[in-house]
Parts: sequence; C-alpha cells; structure tokens
Amino acid sequence: MTPRILIVEDELLVAYNLSMLLENHGYSVVSVCKSLHNAIEMLDKLLPDLVILDVNLRSDGDGIQVGQYINSKLNIPFIYVTGHTNLETMQRLQETQPSSYLSKPFKEIDVVNNVRIALYKHLEQSDSYRSTIVKGNSKYSMQTQRVIQYIYDNLTKSLTIEELSDLINWNKFHFIREFKSETGLTPYQFILKAKVDRGEQLLEHFDYSIADIAFELGFGNENNFRNAFIKFKGKSPVSYRKGKY
Repeated sequence: MTPRILIVEDELLVAYNLSMLLENHGYSVVSVCKSLHNAIEMLDKLLPDLVILDVNLRSDGDGIQVGQYINSKLNIPFIYVTGHTNLETMQRLQETQPSSYLSKPFKEIDVVNNVRIALYKHLEQSDSYRSTIVKGNSKYSMQTQRVIQYIYDNLTKSLTIEELSDLINWNKFHFIREFKSETGLTPYQFILKAKVDRGEQLLEHFDYSIADIAFELGFGNENNFRNAFIKFKGKSPVSYRKGKY
C-alpha cells in the first residue's frame, strides 16, 4: 500500500514542489491544506499515514496547533517544515514531539530520508508488531511478556537464547520449555516469525529492495529472508509484493 501524505503549507510553490517530489518517490499526496481549519477537516476525513506541516501558516493558526491536534486526537506521525524560528517557537515545537524537522529551503534527499524514517519508526511502534502482547496480556506470564517485548524492540539484532533467558533470570532449558508451552513456538521460531512479520510490513509499505529489508532485519542475506518468508507466509517476498500492486 502506498503511504498517503497530507501536506499543510500555505506557500503555493513550496506545496507544489513538495508534492511533486513526494509523488516522484512513490508516495501519494492526498491533499494540500492552507490553513489550520482546513488541515483539521482533512485530517479527520482522510486519516493520512503522515503529515508534513509548515510551522508558519499565515491564516487562522499555525502548524504547531495542527501538531497539537494530531497528538490529542490521532495516532499519526508528522514532520515540521520550518524557516527561521525563535527560542519560544522551538520550545513549542519540541513539546509536540514531531517525528522530525525539515528546514527551508529543503533538499530532496532530506525530505525523502525524513519521510522514510518517520514512517518506519511509526510502523515499528504500531500495535501490528506487538499484536501478540496487545491481544492477550492475560495469556502469557509476566516473564514471557517481557521477553516478547524485548524481541520486538530488538528485531534488527542477533538475539541469543542466553540473552533472553538471562533477561528473566531463568535457566535456558527451562526458558525454552516454558516459552514454547505458552506461545506454541520455540524462542528461535518466534524471533524468525516476528522478523518475517516485520518484513511483510516493509514490503507492503516501503519501496526498499528485498536485499535491503533482509539486511535491515539481520538475515545476513536475501536468500535466508526468502526461505523464512516462504516458511511463514507460503510465498516468496517477490510474489507477495507483486500481489499487493
């Protein structure tokens, strides 16, 4: 699925250039808003995947107020576009915890990199990566919940049984038995499935190459990722991606 981006910018040329830049890199710009009121209306209506906000809107409010609205009502990452800002404005910006900042005049590589990072970080933090925990806190012991959380937080690393068992101060053989008893998978199988699940999300939402995804998830090479993906999803990463577009 192509990430959908809402732009809040009242300078026509800047908005146009930003829209063209994003669409040239495979993103869908769902709307360009010029005011606080229009932005809030479109946010509620369109529910984009990411918002790019100009801080200095010249009409009924500023971009920071849009950021505040997003924080209070929606779970959407946003990036501020700023020109010259004073200390007071910068403090207001930081209080809203944006995904990142872009300075005018912005460079293409900076826009693309910041958009990718913001979307990826949001995807990492989403419930889709922690659905097992969210769906069943009462299903697992506190120790197993802690291990699962640690696995999801460190998917790009090479995790060992010793590392996981030490986390909860269990003998590694006891840990393996208890973990499989509760989850139905050995720790190794659970980690592999979690990596594949994240790879599936990256294939769907990002235009990264399969080799880059394999490297990002710590598979060592593309073939290892392919084999694991087929094992859990029943098709290759290439076939999966083709089926989505």
